[in-house]
Formats: sequence, C-alpha cells, structure tokens
Amino acid sequence: MDTDLISSDEEDYLDLLLQDGDIVDDTGSYTTEQKVLKQLQGLKSPADFFKLFVQELLTQICIATNNQARTLISAGMCTSYTSNGAWELLTVNELLRFLGIVIYMSVVKLSTVDKYWSSDVLYKSCPVRDVMSKKRFLAILSFIQVTSPAEVDKGDKLTRMRYLLDHVKEISQRLYFPHKDISVDERMVASKHKYSGIRQFIKDKPIRFGIKLWVLACSVTGYTCTWNFFVYLGKKENKHS
Repeated sequence: MDTDLISSDEEDYLDLLLQDGDIVDDTGSYTTEQKVLKQLQGLKSPADFFKLFVQELLTQICIATNNQARTLISAGMCTSYTSNGAWELLTVNELLRFLGIVIYMSVVKLSTVDKYWSSDVLYKSCPVRDVMSKKRFLAILSFIQVTSPAEVDKGDKLTRMRYLLDHVKEISQRLYFPHKDISVDERMVASKHKYSGIRQFIKDKPIRFGIKLWVLACSVTGYTCTWNFFVYLGKKENKHS
C-alpha cells in the first residue's frame, strides 16, 4: 500500500508555492499557473482575497448603478435620493463600504433598517452610521445593478446577472486549478424570490426552494459551483447558458 502522504505532483506543486524567486518556464516566460502564484504572494488578509475576486466586478457594478440612477432620475423617479437634483456617482470605495454594511446586517440582525442608524443608547455600538448615511445607503440600495439599462436583454432570464455569472466563472478559472478527478453535480442556491421564473423545488435537498445549478465538483478539494456551472432555467433549453 502506498504510504506517501502526498503525491509527487502535489509535492512539486508545494515546492512551486514555496519558491521565493521568479519562476519561468524553458522559454523564459511565466506560465499561466505561475503568474497566478506570483500574484497571490502579495495577499495578506481576507479582504485582499475578496478584492482579488471582485475588483473588476465592482467597477462594472458602479457603472451599471450610475447608469440606472441617471435613467430613473431623468425620468422623474427616485429624486429624493439626489443631491441638489443630481446623482452623486457611486465609486468602488463607496461600494465596498456599502457591501460591508450589507454583510454586517446579515450578521447583526435588527428589526428594522432604521435602527442601524439609531442614536438610541441601545444601538450606540452599531458602527454603520459612521460608515455611510442612511439616505446614501438607501439610494445605492434602490439603484444598484449589475447590468446597465441599455444592455438588458428581455429575452434572457438571467440578463441582469449575466455579467456576474460570467465573471465568477472567468475569475475562478483564472485563479483555481482543479485536480484531475471532477464530476458533474446538482446544487441549490437558496432563494425566496417568487417572480424570477426559474426558482425550483427539490424535496430531497437540504435547500428545497432556490435556484438550481449544474456544477463541476472537484473530488479532492470539494471546490464546486464557481469553477464552471450553469443555471437551470426550467424545462426549456438554456439558450444563453
């Protein structure tokens, strides 16, 4: 019986990770995998890894959100969220603060959104009001989009999330290299949305109501869903997947 703790391929990969010098192939150029490893050397915190995956996406969200805000405001809608009648452009740094608040709200749950900005002594330890005003948070929440209005394809059920889905697959394939043994699996993403037209019910899953995905699953690491997947849209052919 083989008693080695790791295979020779994994040992070579570990040696590659531990090298400090520049790594090049026989032609003097960096390989794709080596470029990724070099890029990862400067990451020191969870926030660094988060930004690595979402930096390009954040820029797209800012562009789409600003376009959405201008479109609605020019039509006379949601003008209460403007400053002197004009929309203040959303930036990547501000979007990061917005997402931080959303994550905080998912962990520290209060009965109403207003209470996160309450000056009551009971909520004085809540950091949200020091990060962003309530008006600005609600404004971003009202306009936030992944796809600009002009790029919406009404024939695609996933049109408003298409860029996000493609980005997740592209960045995952760029930064993650699965092992040889992979399989196709079924996954459910929890969703309470009743009007998407693609929510499924599977009684034998831990998550019975949600969005159904077909995914590639790595048998060694268990890493699934984001490396390659498609969203099940129902009995009709997934024309856009």
